[in-house]
Amino acid sequence: MDNYRFFYRIDGLDLVPGNKTAGFCFSVLTQALADLIQIQVPAIEIERLMSDVHQRIARVGGSVYEAGQQAQILFVEGTACPRAFISDSLFGGSLGADPETFGRLHRPDRLDWIGPEVEYTPHNCDTPDQAIILVVLVQAWAEYARAKLRQLE
Repeated sequence: MDNYRFFYRIDGLDLVPGNKTAGFCFSVLTQALADLIQIQVPAIEIERLMSDVHQRIARVGGSVYEAGQQAQILFVEGTACPRAFISDSLFGGSLGADPETFGRLHRPDRLDWIGPEVEYTPHNCDTPDQAIILVVLVQAWAEYARAKLRQLE
């Protein structure tokens, strides 16, 4: 049985260049993140995931490849739960959630405080390249997380 029929959603994808005009909102089912924050993940597994991400970005090519050299996913330490998705640590372009959310995810009695979804919102996303890199990051993570959640079923 698949307990996570709704898992994530991308809303408002915009590729308009300009000051904070590109990007999207990324929502993930709260219960899925609460389960993922309990899963301990070795560093080598995250390295493999990031290697896959960088290969995907390289296949896009062009300016996206150039801009995505430093792309990364920041995880709650040692877990499969992401804190943020960063297209470029120098020039910005990221998706992040309210930091208090991650403390609440550790506590089943506080999940109602979060609501049904956790929303990662864009920060300093100025170029279409940054938005495309973020799409690659969230899609690669979603596939990885999906496999992790299926191991729990």
